[in-house]
Amino acid sequence: MRAVVGTAGRADNSDEIEIRITAGTPRRYRVLAEDASRVLGGYSAVLYSEEGEPIGDIATSASGQMLLGASRAGLGFVPDGEVFPVEVAAWMFSRDHLRAHYYQHDGPVEVLGGGA
Repeated sequence: MRAVVGTAGRADNSDEIEIRITAGTPRRYRVLAEDASRVLGGYSAVLYSEEGEPIGDIATSASGQMLLGASRAGLGFVPDGEVFPVEVAAWMFSRDHLRAHYYQHDGPVEVLGGGA
Protein backbone atom coordinates (compact mmCIF):
# COMPACT_ATOMS: atom_id res chain seq x y z
CA MET A 1 0.00 0.00 0.00
CA ARG A 2 1.23 3.49 -0.85
CA ALA A 3 1.73 6.08 1.87
CA VAL A 4 -0.46 9.18 2.08
CA VAL A 5 1.79 12.17 1.28
CA GLY A 6 -0.75 15.01 1.13
CA THR A 7 -4.17 16.19 0.03
CA ALA A 8 -5.84 17.59 -3.09
CA GLY A 9 -9.05 19.53 -3.58
CA ARG A 10 -10.66 22.77 -4.57
CA ALA A 11 -8.64 25.76 -3.39
CA ASP A 12 -10.27 28.06 -0.82
CA ASN A 13 -12.48 30.72 -2.46
CA SER A 14 -11.38 29.64 -5.93
CA ASP A 15 -12.06 27.22 -8.77
CA GLU A 16 -8.40 26.22 -8.78
CA ILE A 17 -7.25 22.78 -7.71
CA GLU A 18 -4.73 22.80 -4.86
CA ILE A 19 -2.39 19.90 -4.15
CA ARG A 20 -0.58 20.01 -0.81
CA ILE A 21 2.32 17.63 -0.32
CA THR A 22 3.07 17.37 3.38
CA ALA A 23 5.49 14.42 3.48
CA GLY A 24 9.18 15.17 3.12
CA THR A 25 9.69 18.74 1.94
CA PRO A 26 6.26 20.42 2.08
CA ARG A 27 5.13 21.72 -1.30
CA ARG A 28 1.98 23.33 -2.64
CA TYR A 29 0.89 23.10 -6.28
CA ARG A 30 -1.99 24.80 -8.09
CA VAL A 31 -3.92 23.93 -11.24
CA LEU A 32 -5.34 27.19 -12.59
CA ALA A 33 -9.13 27.54 -12.66
CA GLU A 34 -9.20 27.60 -16.47
CA ASP A 35 -7.38 24.22 -16.54
CA ALA A 36 -9.30 22.50 -13.72
CA SER A 37 -12.07 21.03 -15.89
CA ARG A 38 -9.48 19.78 -18.41
CA VAL A 39 -7.54 17.99 -15.65
CA LEU A 40 -10.74 16.49 -14.24
CA GLY A 41 -11.56 15.34 -17.77
CA GLY A 42 -8.25 13.51 -18.10
CA TYR A 43 -5.97 16.02 -19.84
CA SER A 44 -2.50 17.18 -18.77
CA ALA A 45 -1.81 20.58 -17.26
CA VAL A 46 0.96 22.68 -15.78
CA LEU A 47 1.24 22.93 -12.00
CA TYR A 48 2.02 26.38 -10.61
CA SER A 49 3.49 27.69 -7.36
CA GLU A 50 1.78 30.23 -5.12
CA GLU A 51 3.77 32.89 -6.99
CA GLY A 52 2.51 31.71 -10.39
CA GLU A 53 5.71 29.97 -11.51
CA PRO A 54 5.42 26.69 -13.47
CA ILE A 55 6.86 24.10 -11.06
CA GLY A 56 5.38 20.77 -12.14
CA ASP A 57 3.04 18.81 -14.34
CA ILE A 58 -0.04 16.67 -13.85
CA ALA A 59 -1.21 13.98 -16.26
CA THR A 60 -3.66 11.10 -16.37
CA SER A 61 -2.48 7.51 -15.99
CA ALA A 62 -2.79 5.10 -18.94
CA SER A 63 -5.96 3.67 -17.37
CA GLY A 64 -7.47 7.14 -16.94
CA GLN A 65 -8.20 6.45 -13.28
CA MET A 66 -5.34 8.25 -11.59
CA LEU A 67 -3.84 11.72 -11.81
CA LEU A 68 -0.04 11.63 -11.70
CA GLY A 69 2.09 14.57 -10.66
CA ALA A 70 5.74 15.50 -10.62
CA SER A 71 7.96 18.52 -10.01
CA ARG A 72 10.05 20.07 -12.75
CA ALA A 73 13.32 20.00 -10.82
CA GLY A 74 16.33 20.10 -13.10
CA LEU A 75 14.49 20.99 -16.30
CA GLY A 76 15.97 24.48 -16.48
CA PHE A 77 14.06 27.16 -18.39
CA VAL A 78 10.47 26.13 -19.07
CA PRO A 79 8.09 28.33 -21.11
CA ASP A 80 4.90 29.27 -19.26
CA GLY A 81 2.00 26.98 -20.04
CA GLU A 82 4.06 24.27 -21.76
CA VAL A 83 3.06 20.82 -20.52
CA PHE A 84 5.65 18.07 -20.09
CA PRO A 85 4.82 14.36 -19.77
CA VAL A 86 4.92 12.86 -16.28
CA GLU A 87 7.21 9.88 -16.81
CA VAL A 88 7.79 9.06 -13.13
CA ALA A 89 5.02 10.15 -10.78
CA ALA A 90 6.14 11.64 -7.47
CA TRP A 91 2.55 11.43 -6.22
CA MET A 92 -0.91 10.37 -7.43
CA PHE A 93 -4.60 10.35 -6.59
CA SER A 94 -7.91 9.16 -8.03
CA ARG A 95 -9.24 11.44 -10.78
CA ASP A 96 -12.86 10.36 -10.19
CA HIS A 97 -12.55 10.88 -6.44
CA LEU A 98 -11.16 14.39 -6.90
CA ARG A 99 -13.77 15.21 -9.55
CA ALA A 100 -16.63 14.22 -7.21
CA HIS A 101 -15.31 16.34 -4.35
CA TYR A 102 -14.36 19.26 -6.61
CA TYR A 103 -17.88 19.62 -8.02
CA GLN A 104 -19.49 19.14 -4.59
CA HIS A 105 -17.19 21.81 -3.09
CA ASP A 106 -16.07 19.42 -0.36
CA GLY A 107 -13.01 17.28 0.24
CA PRO A 108 -10.03 17.11 0.11
CA VAL A 109 -8.89 13.69 -1.16
CA GLU A 110 -5.74 11.84 -0.14
CA VAL A 111 -2.64 12.09 -2.30
CA LEU A 112 -0.51 8.93 -2.38
CA GLY A 113 3.22 8.59 -2.92
CA GLY A 114 4.29 7.66 -6.44
CA GLY A 115 7.19 5.67 -7.81
CA ALA A 116 7.52 1.97 -8.35
